[in-house]
Amino acid sequence: MELLSKFAKVVFVAAVVSMFLVVSVYSEEDICWNQYVVGDIYTCWSAYALDFDLDGDNDVIGTGTFENRISWWENDSYQNFAERLIVGDFDSATDFHSVDLDSDGDNDILGCAFFGEIAWWENDGDMNFTKHYLTNFNKSYDLFSIDMDNDNDMDFVVAGYSTQPYVNDIAWFENDGNQNFTQHSVESQFDGASRVHAIDMDGDGDIDILGAAFVSDQIAWWENFNNQQAFIRHTIDDNFDGARTVYAVDLDKDGDVDVLGAGQECGEYAWWRNNGNQHFTKLIIDDGFVGPWDIYAEDLDNDNDLDVLGTDYWGDEIAWWENNGSENFSKYSLDDNFDGAKCVYAHDIDVDGDMDILGSACWEYQLFWWQNDSTCLPLTIQMRPIDPPVFVPAGGSFNYEGILTNNSNGVQYTEVWVKLRLPDGTYHGPVKHWREIEVPVEDANHYYPMVQRIPDFAPEGTYHYIAYCGIYPSIVDSSYFTFTVTPYQPPGGVTHWKVTYGSGNRNHNLANIPETPELHQNYPNPFNASTVIRYSVPRESQVRLDIYNLMGERIETLVDDSQQRGMHMISWDASEYSSGIYFYRLKAGEMEVSKTMSLVK
Repeated sequence: MELLSKFAKVVFVAAVVSMFLVVSVYSEEDICWNQYVVGDIYTCWSAYALDFDLDGDNDVIGTGTFENRISWWENDSYQNFAERLIVGDFDSATDFHSVDLDSDGDNDILGCAFFGEIAWWENDGDMNFTKHYLTNFNKSYDLFSIDMDNDNDMDFVVAGYSTQPYVNDIAWFENDGNQNFTQHSVESQFDGASRVHAIDMDGDGDIDILGAAFVSDQIAWWENFNNQQAFIRHTIDDNFDGARTVYAVDLDKDGDVDVLGAGQECGEYAWWRNNGNQHFTKLIIDDGFVGPWDIYAEDLDNDNDLDVLGTDYWGDEIAWWENNGSENFSKYSLDDNFDGAKCVYAHDIDVDGDMDILGSACWEYQLFWWQNDSTCLPLTIQMRPIDPPVFVPAGGSFNYEGILTNNSNGVQYTEVWVKLRLPDGTYHGPVKHWREIEVPVEDANHYYPMVQRIPDFAPEGTYHYIAYCGIYPSIVDSSYFTFTVTPYQPPGGVTHWKVTYGSGNRNHNLANIPETPELHQNYPNPFNASTVIRYSVPRESQVRLDIYNLMGERIETLVDDSQQRGMHMISWDASEYSSGIYFYRLKAGEMEVSKTMSLVK
């Protein structure tokens, strides 16, 4: 076995610790879930992932109820998260929403606390937050922000939970456009109101309200009559024992809104199929659990149907159920020793085109995320420059490091080689090639960072620095980052070579462009009022991306042009459209593929 020689200058490890890889979970559907720590938090009641600071990567926000705090964890673009405190004295913080409440182009925070306070924190654009007290709403348990009255400002809906009958309320708060809010009661006898959601349930263009009541075992929705915010109650189920959580989504993709629920006392995860006229039929996803708490739906395996996620608080489990396309569900456990499993959410945290999972466990005292690797490879590679951004001229050099991760139960042997994609699209290399590398199980081999020198005659432009692992030329995995060469500077001159980077995940790699067009699920989804659509094309071709409404009418064309091979993304601003289900269709050459998305306002 030869030594790594020059390759010993690059950091290649078999298992990453600390803020990096914790454990790989394998399941029968061949998705490899790599578990990572986001940060420490005691009793995380709710958590979401989004690009909170608008810097192009996805951050995490969460509440710590016993710690009286709302925090956000800043992503350094490599999924290393640093906690930033928003508030530390918000007594028994329960829920929050990130929303541009003052319409100034940045993300603010709207929050509620169990002992009654509702407030919002104004973002000055530099992630400094100023608190604005709104009201006291006793036992405020859950909230949801949305433009309830269609006047182009953000209102919100609140569920007030108590075991006492006089403080069980569903209410909405009307924004006058200047962040002054007027409370309107929707329901005052919804005993143990524990979750609230707002969406156009009946497809009539206005926003209705959906709620779960833990004490009275009910799931109900309130119809917004003629968009006048005069609400008529419709009971979906009045015998769902310990109704803890409710969520609305078109689970069967038939064009109407279905309902999902977690029943803490009955031990069930269930959904209610909408027949198109808001008549609901209950169907069990899974039962026999100790204390289901949270439920969510997202396409986790990229097969164009919606899967289901859930947490079992008393059973200490976080799991997901694969949808076979006909709403028959197969369970896969992410962690069955997840002490006090509380909230769960799905989002493309590492921006690689598939959905990852975010979850908290109260008595683990930590917030976690699971990276969706899409395929469970025995060995994966990751590349990244040191301390980006780096500035050097042509004729200079840059530093980078790599990580080889052994996901198997045995020693892995591999080769690693590096190629360059030049600005004109041609490939050069391998420029480096190391053979007979041994990657042990749960062992870390640390080496010094690698230095890549660039000749002074290198053409200006953007390069892709691509690393592969496998047995040359057969590829197991690959990863890349990009850098830009600027004009040559004589020795002693000012350095001006900026190194930028990609995520290093396979779905972004040039080496793994699919043979047929791929259309990824938009994110966020549901969204208000803009979303990002990612797609890839296998070769240069004429590409068209259209948006359709439920009537099948094309309402917008986002792309109609010849595009190069590779991954592309585009945002859609749907602010002029009403809430509802929309379709987006990609046509590349002679191939077509479609997906659905949900707009909520």
